[in-house]
Amino acid sequence: MNQAPLLRSIALLSFLISACAGASTQSAIQTGAAQTLETEVAAAQAEARLQTAEAENAALQATNEALSTQNAAAQAQPTDTQQAAVTSTPQPTSTRTLSPATLEPTSQPGISARFDSERSCNGTPFAVVRVRNVGPETYQSAIVKLSDSSGNEIRRSDGNNEFLPSSTCPGTELPTLGPGQERFVTVSMAGTSPGDTLIIRVTVCTERGYGGNCWSSATTFVR
Repeated sequence: MNQAPLLRSIALLSFLISACAGASTQSAIQTGAAQTLETEVAAAQAEARLQTAEAENAALQATNEALSTQNAAAQAQPTDTQQAAVTSTPQPTSTRTLSPATLEPTSQPGISARFDSERSCNGTPFAVVRVRNVGPETYQSAIVKLSDSSGNEIRRSDGNNEFLPSSTCPGTELPTLGPGQERFVTVSMAGTSPGDTLIIRVTVCTERGYGGNCWSSATTFVR
């Protein structure tokens, strides 16, 4: 019996079995390598997630510590309401009784004189002076003096009825100048020239004939 074909068949079958066994071993090796790689990737990803979580936890802890410090500082400072309560504490009210004040006169006695105008009365120049009673007294007589700039008397007018009701020439005088009233007095300017600097001093008295309390006021003007 010829055994050559059978031996060849057995050899071929052994070769195929060996080849299949080698392929299975190579496949098993590749599968094991892939599984190892996947395990390492998963471990690396887990490590990265762990580090990220730790960093976030550290940041959150730092924020909480900062807020705690601010709250402690705010509690240590008094609020505006507390400060207002401290500064607005009412002080004790004094119970000392004041003595009644002595009432003073509402105004001091006296007059105010001011040059008003120049008038020609029967060909003679007259100065008209406005006089105001600034006090509580009543005046019944007056003296009106006209002087040059050096104080030398030039003319005068005096009497018990010296108060004119308006800025006019002499002749309609009134007997008194009452509290708060305004009247006019006159004095001749004969002997003076236009451009002269003149002074008029008015003196009033509470009694006729220049008696009682007397007060003066002066005014200066250029003719």
